[in-house]
Amino acid sequence: MADQLKMVCAVEQSTVGILITGPNGVVEYANPKILEVTGYVKREIIGNNPRIFQSGLTSIETYQNLWATIKAGEEWCGEIINKHKNGQLFWENTQIFPVKGQVGEIRNFVAIKEDITERKRKEEALTLARLEAENANEAKSAFLANMSHELRTPMNAILGFQNL
Repeated sequence: MADQLKMVCAVEQSTVGILITGPNGVVEYANPKILEVTGYVKREIIGNNPRIFQSGLTSIETYQNLWATIKAGEEWCGEIINKHKNGQLFWENTQIFPVKGQVGEIRNFVAIKEDITERKRKEEALTLARLEAENANEAKSAFLANMSHELRTPMNAILGFQNL
């Protein structure tokens, strides 16, 4: 199998989304995983800007930093909250890097996107469970302190009467 054919098969069958844009950010290629995760069909993505996935929940500063980094010829990595075509939100761990020509000019950008929605849900559930456990522990401590005080008062009276 020729190297190029291997590469095409690898990208097409990848378990992570791969998106390739021109230097202006217009999508030139989206692998099947991108289509699966976003709910869009290829013709809706190609020729469009990846901002069609934006949920409005990722900060503008994140996008400004992303573009400044990749336009400077460097790799950007981060987590983004995007929106499926049907409106459902999903988290992506995204790595974007420039592809440079022979004289160093940026010819394309490649985004490798991993859907981390399930991991984020588990992290959120774990955080919530930890907070509930901390609240329960505080309630237990307050209860024991209160009970200790309530038991000490009559015991002091009993001990006082015992000495009489």
